[in-house]
Order: sequence, then structure tokens, then C-alpha cells
Amino acid sequence: MELSWGMGIDIALAEQLVEDGYRRSGVRDASAVLLPGQLIRLRYGVDSIAIVSGFEWKASVTRVGRGRVFSVSDALSVLERRFCLSHELAHVVCEEAGFTGPNLEEMCDYIGAAFQTRLKPFSRRARELGANFRQLALDFGTTESWAALRFGEVTRHPLALVAPKTVRVRGRVWEWGTVDEVRRMAVHGARGLAKANLSDDPTRIALLATG
Repeated sequence: MELSWGMGIDIALAEQLVEDGYRRSGVRDASAVLLPGQLIRLRYGVDSIAIVSGFEWKASVTRVGRGRVFSVSDALSVLERRFCLSHELAHVVCEEAGFTGPNLEEMCDYIGAAFQTRLKPFSRRARELGANFRQLALDFGTTESWAALRFGEVTRHPLALVAPKTVRVRGRVWEWGTVDEVRRMAVHGARGLAKANLSDDPTRIALLATG
């Protein structure tokens, strides 16, 4: 298994499409951060989100006339529901921009996460707090893993998020070594690394380069 260094997408385009999504919902304040449900309802109306019992998918979006209806499973947690709605809204934004291709799902994952951790406001708060992933998660209504990955993206600080099944890397290129080496560092520590346990998921650890 190789390290997941990023998402193989055009980051500048993704951030531009996040801003397009805000503008299309009528949000002109560059410092505003809205939840996905708010963005969707601002654009498509109060009845544009349906929480569905026994839904076979996590979420979907359907064209209805000139509008859209976003359906999401009632079995999801609040945070999962937010991300899935954001992901579906990202599909709409990508479609409007004419973006297609093999990296569409990765692009929608990135945009979906960034809707709720908008670049300028998140960057400003990250500068104020540093790598305080718990507080960033509370401030932006995300998981700590979500906040940690976004921290690496916007600050470019080398960061590895170690989970039971994945190791994801963000920020500048750094000599992380192999997946197995990163997992050992998560357990035993290493010179030049700080370790942050995530309080909302004890199975995950964030490693940050300090030198």
C-alpha cells in the first residue's frame, strides 16, 4: 500500500468551484461559512432536502423541473449527513462547470469538505489556533479528522492522518517513508514529529512535522 499524498485533482479549480457554489447560493460575504443544508435551501428552497427512511444510498441529488431535490438517509449521523449533502452539492457545481473525468468523485469529496471549511475563514482560524483540531472541528461543525486534513491543505504543513485502514498525507512533501513506517511513528513517535490524538475517534492519530 502506498501513501495517499493527496487527491489527484486540480486544487485551485476545486477551491474556485467552492466559491462558485457560495455565489450561486447568493452568498456574497467572503468570510461566511454555511452548512451544506443552508447552501442548498438558499438556492433551491426549503423543501429541497428530503431525509429518507430506508434509503438504499447514503445520499443522492435529482433534477426536478428547474430545481433539485437532495435525498439523504436517516441512518446517517448528523456529520455524515452534512458531508454527504455537501458531496452531492459538489456534483451539481461540477456539472455546471462542465467538469467530468475519472477524478470526479475525488473532486466532489474535496469540494464537499471545503464547502464547510471555506478557504479564507478556515485559514484565518487555523492561524489563530494552530493545530488545535478539536477546536477547529467545533468551530466548523466537522470531525477532527476532517479538520486535520483541511489544516494540512490550507497551511501546507506536512501532516499524516493515520486511521485503521488508511494513511492520508497533506501539506508540503515530507520524508514520511512507507505506510508501515508512518504507522510505527504513530505508535512510538519519532524525532521531528508531533502526535495529536483525536478525541472524537481514538482509532485515529494525526502526525505533524515539526522540523
